[in-house]
This record gives sequence, structure tokens and C-alpha cells, in this order.
Amino acid sequence: MARPGRPGTRPAHPDLAWSLNDLGASLGELGRHREALDTHEEAVGLRRVLAAQEPARHTPDLARFLNNLGISLGELGRHREALDAHEEAMGLWRGLAAQEPARHTPDLARSLSNLGTSLWELGRHREALDTEEGALRLRRVLAAQEPARHTPDLAQSLSNLGTSLEELGRHREALDTHEEALRLRRDLAAQNPARHTPNLATSLNNLAIALCGLGRHDEELALRTETVVRWRILARRDPDQHQDTYQREQDRLAGHFAKHDREPDEASRAEEDLAHRLGLDT
Repeated sequence: MARPGRPGTRPAHPDLAWSLNDLGASLGELGRHREALDTHEEAVGLRRVLAAQEPARHTPDLARFLNNLGISLGELGRHREALDAHEEAMGLWRGLAAQEPARHTPDLARSLSNLGTSLWELGRHREALDTEEGALRLRRVLAAQEPARHTPDLAQSLSNLGTSLEELGRHREALDTHEEALRLRRDLAAQNPARHTPNLATSLNNLAIALCGLGRHDEELALRTETVVRWRILARRDPDQHQDTYQREQDRLAGHFAKHDREPDEASRAEEDLAHRLGLDT
């Protein structure tokens, strides 16, 4: 099996490899995924040459670049190749974390999470779940050691695991996992609203889905309403960034209320009432 990446035609230099990696990331953020992939492949090819020459210096960056390549392949739906890249990256991070746990365990956890995403996309759900649980175990330890640094990643692993459990129909377990993620993200959003409120809104929505799966529709609608209120506050602070999301979530909330045979204007009333009660409508 060919290794992910392709040999470069330019001389291998660390700065060039980093520039290509950064360019690939920028292209990906602009939705230019085909160009991003070409750039990431060249960056990996250069970094392979460097890692062969000086393993201790360049292997961590090779693992990082493989993770980025895997993400880029996944964006294009090439999940089998993405899995190859993530598996190779994880193997490298395992070795590095064994040598320097304090430095590289966070990278290993991130790599496991990426690998779980690829496995899920390929329909290998049991393996994906096991992999995400492995990332979660690592992040629990890291968050206990350095809460400020690692709690956001812990919440993300809980969110990922909860979504996987929900899609497998394991609603009770999904509920417990999403509740824990929501508690963490409420605390984070209280400390830094601009940074963490979008993820808080995601957790509110995830928990609502789990409650829906258990038939607890009043609680579901309450959380969906809070999701809209959170986006409302963000949209008022930064309309260019968040107004479209807020309006989309408003429309979704109205649809959920209608699905449960509520009056057409009840969604908007619920939004106004909750914003007032929470003191968020400022």
C-alpha cells in the first residue's frame, strides 16, 4: 500500500514544508479542497524526506501534516485514503507519546479522534466508537492535569462520542454523554462567551436530539429554544458572522414546534420568554 502524500519536486526544506501546510489549511478554509489536497500532499512528501534525514526533529511535524492530509482527503469524500493517513499519523504519535508523554499525549488524543471520524465515515462504527472512547480517556486525564488547556478538547470528545452513540440508537448513553459535554461548555461559555458559545449551542442541540430519541419532547424543545437564544446573542454582537446561523436556527425551531403540534407562533414566544428569563436579551 502506498503511503499517503507524494514526493515533491522541490528541495526539502522545513520552512517550505510549513508554508505548504499553512497554504493548504487556508485553501481548505476557503472551500478550495482540491487545491488544498494537492498542497498537503506536497507538504507531506517534503516532510517525509526531512523525517528520514532527522527523525527526532521532523517526525512530529510529519505526523501533524499527515493529520491535515487526512482531514483534506475526508473533505473530498476519500475516506479510505483519509483512514490510511490518520492511521499512519496515529502510529507516529503513539511512538512519540511513549517517549514524551507530557508533550505528545494531546497530539495522540487528537489523532485518535480524527481516526474515529474516518472509521465512522467508512461504516466501521464499532471501531470508531472504541477509538473515540480512547481519545476521551486520554483527554479526561489531560483535563484533570491542566483544566484550562484541555477542557475544551474533553468537551469535544464527549460531543463526538455522544453523537456516535445517538446514531447507533443508544439514546440513554448518548444523553448522559451530551449532558456532561453541556455542563463543561456552559462553564467555558461563562468564562469566554465569544469563543465558546457556538460550541455551547452545538451541545444544546445535541442534547435535544438525544431527548427527542427518548420521547422527552418538552425538554427537547426547551433546549432547542435555548440554542436559538444563544445564536441570537451572538448575531447581535457580530451580525456578519452569525446572523445567517441565527435565522436558520429560528426556522428549524419553528419546524420542531410544528412537528410536535404546537401553535405556529409558539416558537417565537418561547424564544422571547427564555431570552428575558435568562437575562440574555441585551
